[in-house]
Amino acid sequence: MRFPGKLFLMGEYAVMEPGFPSVVMAVDKTINTKICATDAFTIVSQYGQLSGKTLLTDTEGMRYVSAALRTVNRFYPLQEPFHLTIESELESVNHQKYGLGSSGVVIVAVIASVLDFYQVSISKTELFKMAVLAQLEMNELSSGGDLAAAVFGGIIIYERYDVQWLKTHQSSPDILHLEWPLLKIEPLQDDIFKIHVGWTQSVNRTVSYLKTYYRRADEDPLTYRALLLGSKSCVDSFINAWQDSNYEGVRSSMHHYRKWMQAVASWTQLDIETVALTALIEKSEVLNLGAKISGSGGGDCGIAIYEPHNYEKIIKLDMEWKKNDIVSLDVEVFRHYE
Repeated sequence: MRFPGKLFLMGEYAVMEPGFPSVVMAVDKTINTKICATDAFTIVSQYGQLSGKTLLTDTEGMRYVSAALRTVNRFYPLQEPFHLTIESELESVNHQKYGLGSSGVVIVAVIASVLDFYQVSISKTELFKMAVLAQLEMNELSSGGDLAAAVFGGIIIYERYDVQWLKTHQSSPDILHLEWPLLKIEPLQDDIFKIHVGWTQSVNRTVSYLKTYYRRADEDPLTYRALLLGSKSCVDSFINAWQDSNYEGVRSSMHHYRKWMQAVASWTQLDIETVALTALIEKSEVLNLGAKISGSGGGDCGIAIYEPHNYEKIIKLDMEWKKNDIVSLDVEVFRHYE
């Protein structure tokens, strides 16, 4: 089974606030699993192994796997033993992460693979909710956009659920079937424009950036609220332009979101748009391509969006990116779930 990584096309940072929109793309670099019946529980990955008494324990390197298994066990008790193998395409040959997500995809992959092995059928929304509950149990909630992409595939509009409501109701036996306030996961047509991905060959730790972002939000709530509204305006414009096949509208929205992220960087004093990311964006904009950071910045990836008939621009862009030590990733939209 294959489970996709993700790229944020729009809505970074603001998506952490429940009800604020983002656009997320599932990518065809994946976490891959194989599962079969065996005499004793065994889970094997490049980060470690779980078996027997360690199965539900936070073993070094396997914490997300154990959390996923505990969540499955909460709703569908583990009975028949299995052997589960987990492999990742979300890293370079030197084991550097691309910034396409990993921990969230692993959680989805483990939950879905085990339920499939036990022939338990649940909806995609219920699978998403189980993955969120696994993160919550670890006190490592992401925006959920990574989980939604891993579950639904394609390109989606994503808005986060009401976090406080979830923390109040997480122990409810009906939590998978309750409506989660503010949660929105809707597909966007994924064949209108093409996304080209550049990797800066440096890795950022999103959690530390988000801690700084939240601290500034507590210190300066008025500016924080104004920033959120600015993000919503850009993302809504992007979605409307995308749905109308309006490339100039998409390009303009991306340009404005770049400015928005620069404002966040100034406000937080974070190095969100690094020298490499600036080069990635500016080399794209010279060719009249929409471009921006994907994710929290500080490294990882950036994207350029183009019209399919303008592929010759991408050939030129790759040459410019290469001069700036930016690696073009061979990444497409993951559509397997269709």
